[in-house]
Parts: sequence; structure tokens; C-alpha cells
Amino acid sequence: MKSRSKLYRCIECGHTHFDVIKEFLSGFSYLESYPCRCGKARPAATRECIERAFYQSVGTLHESHHYTLEETDKIEKIATRNQEFDIFCPDCFNEASEGDLQVEARKESQEEDVAYYVRCAQCGREIEFGWSEPNRGGGLIWPVESVDFQPENIWPEPRFADLWVKRGWMKPSDALVSIQATYISPEDIKSREAGRKKK
Repeated sequence: MKSRSKLYRCIECGHTHFDVIKEFLSGFSYLESYPCRCGKARPAATRECIERAFYQSVGTLHESHHYTLEETDKIEKIATRNQEFDIFCPDCFNEASEGDLQVEARKESQEEDVAYYVRCAQCGREIEFGWSEPNRGGGLIWPVESVDFQPENIWPEPRFADLWVKRGWMKPSDALVSIQATYISPEDIKSREAGRKKK
């Protein structure tokens, strides 16, 4: 059983432990090819394939304001994009069967942060928060519902920047720096992937 935190307290249910959730987009690419058996080309044809999905990592916010992410799960597959084959030997490509297809080792793509959340570990309510440095830097998270929360020393999670300006917690010029952190909604990602398929 966890001891009660002296720093954090949910204003709705009174629970003293907060979870940190990170949702991000990641994927991998690999190369498919068919061999050329006549020797005119090597290989007969190739194409790049890309798979992307949303993942969610869940962890704990500690009293030091550090957080650890302990579990990662795939929450939704976004797209599998296969480009058209680049054909170097039409004869061998047309004669090839599925059994001739060769797949090279996959390459992991760079992870894209979608969003971070802080939630009450008991009632699940989302809690507003900021970071120790701009652009989600410093690795320390300060929830608004923390005893030592001081907005003048904290940079908001990007989606809260406009709200903090309205409250007078930061200058509009500082907000522009804060929102430079990557923030792409899942809906935006789906629209972008759908647009790529139509091209």
C-alpha cells in the first residue's frame, strides 16, 4: 500500500497519488523485394512499407516531481502504407510468386509525442500541470493541485498555454515558446494519414 503523499491531493476525491500518461505515435519501416533470376537486375523490384500506431505509457508521479513510465500498450493501429514497387526487371517481377518475396530487417522510426496527461490515480480526473523547463524540458512535472505549485517558475503543458496566459500566469511571448513542444492530436494524425493514402 502506498503511503499518503504530502504534496498532491485531488480536489474532487482527496486521493494523494497521481498517474502520468504519455500517448505517442511510433512505427517502423521495412523493405520488400523480389529477386531477379535472369541476372539483368538486382533485385527485380523493391518497395518500402511503413507501419504506424498509437501507444500509451502509464506511470507514477513521485513527490520529487520526477515520473516513471512503467507500462506501454498499443492502443490503436493507424496505418500501413505500402509504396508501389520500383521495378527493375519486369520479366522476373511478373513471374515471381508470393514465396519469392524477401523482407529486410525493419527500422524503427523516431517517436513522436502526442500528449502527456496527469490524472488522479483513483477517480481518473485529468489534472492541469506544467514542466520545469520550456518544451517539456527538465523532466519534472508540477500539477496545479500540488502544494508547491508556483506558476511563475513553471512552463505549462502546451495545450494549457493559452489558459495560463488568460490567468496571468505567463506572458503571451512565453506561451509561444512553451507551445513549440510537439502536440498532435490523434484526430490530426488520422486525417494526415488518410490524406497520404489519397495521394
